[in-house]
Amino acid sequence: MKNRFFILTTMLALILSGCKGDAPVSESAEANSKLTANEAESADSAGSASIIDSEKAVDEDAPVFVESCDEYEKTNPDDSSGRPYFIRSTEKVALDDASKEKYPELAKAWEEYTNANYKEEDSLSEEYFETSLQADEDSYETLGLPFDLTTGYNIERCDSHYVSAVYYSYGFGGGAHPWDDWESKTFDVRTGEEILISRFIPDKEALFKYLKDYFSKDTEDSLYDGWEDTLSEIVENSYKDTDVIKNSGEYMPVLNWVLGTDGIEIFFDNYALAPRVEGDIDMVVPYDTAIVDKDAVFP
Repeated sequence: MKNRFFILTTMLALILSGCKGDAPVSESAEANSKLTANEAESADSAGSASIIDSEKAVDEDAPVFVESCDEYEKTNPDDSSGRPYFIRSTEKVALDDASKEKYPELAKAWEEYTNANYKEEDSLSEEYFETSLQADEDSYETLGLPFDLTTGYNIERCDSHYVSAVYYSYGFGGGAHPWDDWESKTFDVRTGEEILISRFIPDKEALFKYLKDYFSKDTEDSLYDGWEDTLSEIVENSYKDTDVIKNSGEYMPVLNWVLGTDGIEIFFDNYALAPRVEGDIDMVVPYDTAIVDKDAVFP
């Protein structure tokens, strides 16, 4: 329950070493640009492309993803120490040119998804930098750390049928502790369609029962009172069309899930079922479980 087994290790490595991910990145991509507040807007993308998670491609028709990295620091021009007030590390992931040509619908869907994330990151970065300046001026508690934002992607499955990925973000914006967040997406390679978990586990009542039984065995005491109702709502939302969720105008929690090596890996938002102190809430539904449509997983 306290292990984000397939994401956390990679995320921590990126925080400590910058945008390196699973593949090597050129020396120029590893160098940070130290920027003042007035110079920040002139930052250019750094790094050269390299194959990401190529070992996870199980057939030669799998699309190929490449990465580049933006890393920079912002300083306060009124602070002679030159210390960073904000640090950003962004891993950008895209299909290579050949894959874009071969799978145009996937390329379009992936670009729309990642561009929306980059736009949100830009907005949050500016907010964090301005807040860090104000926090310093007002001597707010910042734990002696610069504000920061680290984001990137883990491609968990990549073949000629599906791309299943996790978008992760980690940041510090003042307060008692940093925050972290994960979001999953699975795309049909041929059509670019975002796939719901219903393709692989058609019976939502069976999935709810499986999850409820799993958490009831040895973790129930760690969960919030009424967690079964929350779990039921999350599962119910996860079977709704993505446009319904996007256009609802309200927060509708859903399952985060990816197609992993041995099963469908499911993980929950922070605070969804338990206090943060209880750690991450995640589990695996093995592919040989009766509720999983194996023909859909391995077409």
